[in-house]
Amino acid sequence: MAARVMTVVCAWCHRVTTAGTAGAGVTHTICASCIDWTLDHPTIEPRDAPPRAAHDLEDLRPPAGVRLRPSTI
Repeated sequence: MAARVMTVVCAWCHRVTTAGTAGAGVTHTICASCIDWTLDHPTIEPRDAPPRAAHDLEDLRPPAGVRLRPSTI
């Protein structure tokens, strides 16, 4: 049986980042272009969102010594 690969679409710009097999479903990511743009414009905030900057993403890193498994998608 052939492996089913899901289609991966950027949740922000809707660009297909990985074409999947027919009928396998869709999942979402944030594409490299959108991440780059976000990191290049850290002072632009979404309306009504609490102020955050790109360096605030550091608090999302796992604790020292914790390794996350890479995605299998």
